[in-house]
Amino acid sequence: MTPAILRSQIPDISRHPGTYFRSDGVFRGDRGGGARPGRTDALTSRPECEPGVLQTVPLAYIGDHLLVDADLFDARDLSCRLLDAEGAVIPGFEDENAVVTRSYDSWYEIHWFEEKLRGKTWIMNNATPPAALCLTLRRGSLYAFRIVDTIPLTREIPLPEEPPVALSHHPQLFLDDGIIARTVNLRRRLEQPQKHPANPLFTNDHPWDKRYMQTSSVVYDGDNDRWQAWYWCNGGPGSEYSKPGDGYAESDDGISWTKPMVGKDSNLVEPAKLARSVFLDPDDPDAGRRYKGSFAACSADGIVWRADEEESQNWLAAVGKNDTLTSFVRWKGEYLNYTRYQGPETNTIVYDPRTEKTWKNAVFRCTGLSTSTDFRHWTAKEQIFATDARDGYPWTQAHALCVTAYGDVLIGLLPLMHLFPEDDNNFLATQDTQLMVSRDGRRWDRVADRAVFIPCEEVKPIGERPWDAHVHPVCNFVVKDDRVWIYYWGTNFLHGENRPNDSGIGALSSPKQRLATAPFQYGLGLATLPADRFVALHPVSYTAEGMLETKMFTHGGGDLRINADLGAQGTVQVEVLDVTGEVLPGFDRKSCRLSPRDPLRYDVSWKQEDGGVKTFGNTAQGHPVALRLIVINCSLYAFQVS
Repeated sequence: MTPAILRSQIPDISRHPGTYFRSDGVFRGDRGGGARPGRTDALTSRPECEPGVLQTVPLAYIGDHLLVDADLFDARDLSCRLLDAEGAVIPGFEDENAVVTRSYDSWYEIHWFEEKLRGKTWIMNNATPPAALCLTLRRGSLYAFRIVDTIPLTREIPLPEEPPVALSHHPQLFLDDGIIARTVNLRRRLEQPQKHPANPLFTNDHPWDKRYMQTSSVVYDGDNDRWQAWYWCNGGPGSEYSKPGDGYAESDDGISWTKPMVGKDSNLVEPAKLARSVFLDPDDPDAGRRYKGSFAACSADGIVWRADEEESQNWLAAVGKNDTLTSFVRWKGEYLNYTRYQGPETNTIVYDPRTEKTWKNAVFRCTGLSTSTDFRHWTAKEQIFATDARDGYPWTQAHALCVTAYGDVLIGLLPLMHLFPEDDNNFLATQDTQLMVSRDGRRWDRVADRAVFIPCEEVKPIGERPWDAHVHPVCNFVVKDDRVWIYYWGTNFLHGENRPNDSGIGALSSPKQRLATAPFQYGLGLATLPADRFVALHPVSYTAEGMLETKMFTHGGGDLRINADLGAQGTVQVEVLDVTGEVLPGFDRKSCRLSPRDPLRYDVSWKQEDGGVKTFGNTAQGHPVALRLIVINCSLYAFQVS
């Protein structure tokens, strides 16, 4: 419902930069010169499934830029049009022309493209006051708006006081806002890895892996220049290999694999269940503990395994029930074990809003974390992630969290089960994979507004499906030769579809749905993408410049390089700012030059008036600076001081 226009009132808000909404949908006055208060009042759409509309009274304002304080799932959830004093839309300021971009902190800037092909941009001073704002909110919350003369590059708008970031020499990715102060006309785009044409790299071709083969781990051993893989397997009921085993495979290039007979007439390593979720820990001074896996097991070569009984019991007591893939990573002097969590382990009660019933004795899969400083003693696992209503709770659940350390962050591949909404179904599901990021290992953020990183195939009859209709990443990915190598196991069965009985899935368990007689296809697959290129920042409109300004940081010296795809006509211009937001002399955008370093990266320098050249290393080490990156008709992936 749109609030009525109060034509008898034309407030002058030129001196009120912080105008906070009231619950009746109009607004109230200034709160301390625009600094963010407690934001006790929020406007949200009602009902939540329909857009909400808020219209202000006509405003007499002086200023160029409209800023809105909001919590949004995505910038596209907010739009705005301007109305004249009679309530008619001002030409050029329609909703469909509005572009909303993050400006700083929780403030979003709104501007309008008058001529999209020519890129002409309109802002508030292109409309003659008085004018009313008509904001449409699809998801999220609104708190305030402000109209300011400029968004000064000298940071006259108050920002939260933060100590400068101590910048490492690792690539700075844009998976989250950890290094970003503000952006204008930029949007994140999640890149998707490309499957290798040689897939499947190996399959279930032995009697002991014919019935089941799930690859849990792939590592690259740099000391011996070899790739190694481990997989769970069995030959099926009634066969000689009906008990679970652990298969082993090797490769010289990561593409062509063999299964060496390291066991007794097989490629099975002994004892079973230890070579699972394997990761390589080259920093361990004990050569016999370079390879580590489930049950706190260790190995010198990944083939011969041992496990101390007390240490295994410590791990098992901490982790508890864990019949899905677990992931180990060493991070900042600590071992992190990401494992299944469904607490309580029994008698879980799940509320189903679709039927308004509860699932008793159900399984609701979440992600837990257990930690250790020595890989011998473990903390009891705690829940760190669960899906929510936006994901489709309870029909969407986390199947695992496959974590890899990547410079200053942890990157997690999140396989999500999408259960068929059938009464009593708690295991038959399709599955895709999202991307997550963390800077402490405990708090995780979804990347690019929960965009899908590895999609699932369209569900078709069993005989028409590819071998990897169901995809699950292994517990860690590998970075080598400027590529991110993401291995996965695939099968032609959906999750839960190859169960030998009908229990627990309602109508979907009818004999027609049973597929036990269909051929079981399993294999190892590979998907890759260029190093650092998980997420691209690109202009919302390629006909206008995008801008990213970093937080203030200190650095230990080194040159600046960027990872970018410039295309045929794009470029990135870089400026270096001091603590006041002023451009350092000689480090302005007009002087900036890019020199190709390799197929992915460019070195950044600044040509001086005297013909000399400055690099980022010429800035004072230890003194806080920030970067302003102007993105023109291209995609930016990362920057690095190296």
